[in-house]
Amino acid sequence: MANNNEVMDVDVLFAGGGIASLSSALHLTNLIKNYNETKKDGKGKNLDEGMIAILEKGPYPGAHGISGAAIDPAPLKELVPDYLERGAPIEADVEKEAVYFLTEKRQFKIPLGLAPKSLNPLDNHGNCIVSVSRLNQWLAGLVEENGVNIFHGFPGVELLYEGNRVIGVRSGDKGIAHDGSKKPNFEPGIDLHAKVTVLGEGSRGSLTKTLLNRLGHGADRNAEGFEIGVKEVWELPEKRLGPGEIIHTMGYPLKSNTFGGGFIYGMKDNRVSIG
Repeated sequence: MANNNEVMDVDVLFAGGGIASLSSALHLTNLIKNYNETKKDGKGKNLDEGMIAILEKGPYPGAHGISGAAIDPAPLKELVPDYLERGAPIEADVEKEAVYFLTEKRQFKIPLGLAPKSLNPLDNHGNCIVSVSRLNQWLAGLVEENGVNIFHGFPGVELLYEGNRVIGVRSGDKGIAHDGSKKPNFEPGIDLHAKVTVLGEGSRGSLTKTLLNRLGHGADRNAEGFEIGVKEVWELPEKRLGPGEIIHTMGYPLKSNTFGGGFIYGMKDNRVSIG
């Protein structure tokens, strides 16, 4: 069957528009810009800025990132040294934190100082709280300022190959009815051909899984393990939980043979990220 998909050629294509892809695209464009500005004695040829594109299934930046997060600001400062001056959506610096072990009727506070910070992932002293969605939107703005094209509402549905070499991604068709028939507004997907394709679709990316299966990677390794997270953003009465306050829990209602726990991150405007 003939392929009638439109073809678009780019230099670097990122599949997935989350924090990882946005940060990578921003860093890449900064490297190109810095090289061109700092060549010694004007020797050498300027690097072509090239065509860099990001393929994102969500209708807008951060559409699938409702979680809150406590992050170490050091990598963000390295990527964007003046991130505060440029309006990074930091909800609050971590000012208060606690860890509780829960039973059905009681709670036991666990001292955070039992292990050094480097060995204690629940110690967030010096970190800050962010909304992943808002951070995603902010980074997307910086990336677009640097000339990167972000295609929203275009899920990547298939990797394109020459032999076993990935040459790009095919986006999904639009205008498909629930029964699979084509609506009057049907538009076929686009074949984005790239010199370099970067897969940044998350821990269970559909394109990544097909690539690993095709190449046989991981066949002789231990099976991957995954966790399920349930996350929401709530608005609480005033002074219930302040910005910058963190609570982590473990124990009840999970069984003793089930790994997991809960978190509450205090944000601005009486909002909390809970999960």
